[in-house]
Amino acid sequence: MHVFIHVDADPDHSSAYSMNVMSPTRVPRENIRWHGLLATLDYFRNISEKLEKLGFTFRSTFFLRADEQINRLCGTYAETFVEFYDKITRFFSVGWHPHLYRWSEGFQCWYQEYKDAEWASRVLTDSYKDLKSHGFSVRFSKMGWCFHNNATMKTLSDIGIAADFSAAPGFKSPGYLEPGRSFQNKADWSKTCTRPYHPCESNYQQHGGLKILEIPQTTYELGGPIVLLYTMKLALKSYVSFDFSYFPSFRVRSPLLLANLVKREDFEEIRKLIKKWRKEHYVTMYLHPEDMLDVNNRLVFEEFIHRLISMVSEYDIKISFVDALGLYDRVRAWSI
Repeated sequence: MHVFIHVDADPDHSSAYSMNVMSPTRVPRENIRWHGLLATLDYFRNISEKLEKLGFTFRSTFFLRADEQINRLCGTYAETFVEFYDKITRFFSVGWHPHLYRWSEGFQCWYQEYKDAEWASRVLTDSYKDLKSHGFSVRFSKMGWCFHNNATMKTLSDIGIAADFSAAPGFKSPGYLEPGRSFQNKADWSKTCTRPYHPCESNYQQHGGLKILEIPQTTYELGGPIVLLYTMKLALKSYVSFDFSYFPSFRVRSPLLLANLVKREDFEEIRKLIKKWRKEHYVTMYLHPEDMLDVNNRLVFEEFIHRLISMVSEYDIKISFVDALGLYDRVRAWSI
């Protein structure tokens, strides 16, 4: 079983919230803090060393920001790549995590632009060109808020992105105001399959003829009706608690969440499924950097790793930790 653990490398929560109202013309860029990113990098290195002693190679991908907000607040689209790329690639791989933040002069805040397709396509294209001009070759993407529409998907395909990891089958969010006036978190994957697919130009949720490969974060079908194994998102304390329970604020077609996979019966179901579809199996987990500063979240993370490794001895199932490239190479042969 291939395990893909990746990081949506946004700024520290305190910075991210205040960035919503940071004017592009007035904010000192040193106010944007990345302590969580560096701490998570160190933490993952420690996890890697522990797993290496057990005979496992730990791989992961950090998806770095490069978008309109980073460009206007920091000076270039590629600023976070310039600052962190070398530090990360000594140990792990790097992908691209663009947010479609747009500045509103009227409301004096950043908001998620999901209506203006021409603007979104231009920002993605300009961001990608700036990364290339700084010497960064990016093949894999994970969109902010997991958002896509037909225009953004086609743009990523046209500029040469090999695979995108945004799809969350069954998930749909109308978006919300945060904090009070900055609209964000809109996404729709309600009609997306759980198998990797080449999207359709006129419907990004269905398979078609685009070159880009969309690799969903949900990968399981457990018997009868589809039960989705939804990505574990280590978010805030209110989501992940010490007893490894998860309390989602929305329903995703009866999701079976990775945070709940500490029960033997759940792993037994996974074991049966992997035995049946050994070549077509992977699980994903994503998190934000500052989440790993919380001791409880680290306990959940390490318990999950422990349970995965226990499958090797208890069920004779091989575990392989992969990064974006590793997963792409393994699943593209059975995509649709």
